[in-house]
Amino acid sequence: MNLSKFTKSLFFTFFLLIALNFNQTLNAQAGDCPYPVIFMHGWTGSHASFSPLYDDANFRNIWGGLTVNDHVFWAMVNATDTHDYNAGWWDCPIGSYLNTNTLNDDLRGPDGVFSGTGVGDDVRWIFDNEDNVLQPGCLYAYSFDVGLVGNNADKSGSNDSPCGDCSDSNESAIYKQGYALSRAIQAVLDANPTKDKVIIVGHSMGGLAGREYLQRTDASGNPQWWIDPSSPDGHKVAKYISVGTPHRGSNTGTFFHEDEGDERDGLQDLFSEAVRDLRYHYSNDHPGVYLFGGAENQIPYGCGTLTGFWSNDVNCDGDKNDVVTGINEAGSPAWSGTRDNPAMPLPTNVRYTYYVSNELGGLLSTCKYKFYGCAGDGVVDDQRQWIYDGTGAGRTEDHIDGINYPVPYDGVANRLSDRVTAEYGVFHTSQPGDIPYLIRTLDEGDYPKFAWDIDVNITYSGTATQTPEVIPTDGNRASGEDHDWYVFELPAASRGITCTFKPTANLSGKIELFDAPGDYELGDSPNSMSFAASGSPSLMTFKAIGCFDAATPYYIRITHDAVAANSWQSPFTLKIESNDVEIPTAVNAYTATHETTSSDGWTHYWKDKDVAPTTPKDLLLLSIYKDATVDIVPAQVTHGVTAVGGHVDLSTNAYVPAGETWYVMNRYWNVDPKTQPSS
Repeated sequence: MNLSKFTKSLFFTFFLLIALNFNQTLNAQAGDCPYPVIFMHGWTGSHASFSPLYDDANFRNIWGGLTVNDHVFWAMVNATDTHDYNAGWWDCPIGSYLNTNTLNDDLRGPDGVFSGTGVGDDVRWIFDNEDNVLQPGCLYAYSFDVGLVGNNADKSGSNDSPCGDCSDSNESAIYKQGYALSRAIQAVLDANPTKDKVIIVGHSMGGLAGREYLQRTDASGNPQWWIDPSSPDGHKVAKYISVGTPHRGSNTGTFFHEDEGDERDGLQDLFSEAVRDLRYHYSNDHPGVYLFGGAENQIPYGCGTLTGFWSNDVNCDGDKNDVVTGINEAGSPAWSGTRDNPAMPLPTNVRYTYYVSNELGGLLSTCKYKFYGCAGDGVVDDQRQWIYDGTGAGRTEDHIDGINYPVPYDGVANRLSDRVTAEYGVFHTSQPGDIPYLIRTLDEGDYPKFAWDIDVNITYSGTATQTPEVIPTDGNRASGEDHDWYVFELPAASRGITCTFKPTANLSGKIELFDAPGDYELGDSPNSMSFAASGSPSLMTFKAIGCFDAATPYYIRITHDAVAANSWQSPFTLKIESNDVEIPTAVNAYTATHETTSSDGWTHYWKDKDVAPTTPKDLLLLSIYKDATVDIVPAQVTHGVTAVGGHVDLSTNAYVPAGETWYVMNRYWNVDPKTQPSS
């Protein structure tokens, strides 16, 4: 882009994303991630959109770095000219433009046959100079700011429109972006074969690409873009995060169009498919078809007009005569709808977080809640940056007052879906750099239903983050608490589990093991270990002994108290291992040091190997099935081994009748309950 073009583009106020400096250095990180994160840019953006977050040293310490060559998925989302002419907007054939089906944006490409191979269709991701085979990691981004020179990807974005009236690749239809996201997710999973899901984070229109991927269904009602449409979690998404996304549309901006002839690359094109899809209603007062549904022929279009669009083929099937299912439920008028479309709903096995900001915020604000601000981020109104239910109008104050709550909704407000609202005024294009509040959106799961999957024998890092301003009403967390749930399975049955854990600096809390919690467990586990606040926390060992089956989910909950705004900068670490526990065999008396209670009612008393008499491994001493009236503490359980072998021969003792053989076990147990059984 030359300077004159850049200066010219600044006059357009409908900016949904800006390009920022991008760090290409991969940094060491405290531990692995349970799920890779894919960052998705918005209108006219690129992989560099979230570079303020990528470049932050504290963030890299947790999630690692991102290198352009290894962790960016490149796709040209309008790689073919599906028109039958190639003319500038001022001299295109008006009759052909208005009265035939030649103006389209066919996903299948010019031949009308969908290949799905990355070549030949209108979404292309395989080039002579780029195969999009990604490398392992925790941070990824896609870039649609891609052009085509011959069969090579032009990553400069200077040739990303195949014809004079085609939208640039990063201004193309959201429908195709949802499909391109599915290819990016597959590439990330291929690069990380031990990870089964991803987290997707979309700024502005990128959030709508994520919704398109999650929601769109085919004519039979099956997911259209999912990695595995036949599986309930075939979307392979653990968490969806939107940042300043116009979920309910945005009409901000001018309608003047750049007069650049056949070369508009790099400029904001207000005739583009993206702008068409982002509008909640058009100049002819019809609702935005992509967002709220309707007929494609209601969309104003026209070559050379000031209010039309280059294409009205919203579902990218090669014609402009369809009735499209919108991603939102229509209201009255249609664009007043506030939630996802129940005819094509968001899946409820994904955790949702909406980041919302307002440009006006601070001490001098006249808003009801000064520091949260009001009126929107300068591009998207605050009530259009999220989807919600309730009796209010969706404004920030309505959310804070609890009369609106985000959707999808599972019966408890702010549990399945929540919202993070930035403070002190954040303009739309500055949202990808609002690190403290973006970190809140990346918080680990707060309930077992949303626990993050981890593998044994791997050290993971996590963050203690402040909660959103409105938390669930079920009492799950006390003020200042952060609950982080993880789930794991053992590859083989084991008598013990060892968790090596380093807490976040300067925070107290506890770590707990659950073997069968409910989806929304609120209670405490009897198997826990507390930790005190320390400025330099050291590794701690938390063990549980009992009977642990293979391929069975077990859960860890980590709670940090009094979490501060910058606590996330000191990540905690977590590693789960099987513990090769033994039954005592050497002659000695052993007193229990710990107990572990399983959900089936059994309590297992055991001795740590480092407690006298020291042993090579931890020892399981006794398992008791007892009711709540019996109080047995570990110090009251002793197990003695009196001889080597399976028994002791008493036959030679004088008290044994002649001719008889007496044997006794070579071990004994002494149990002295603090509270005796009732009978």
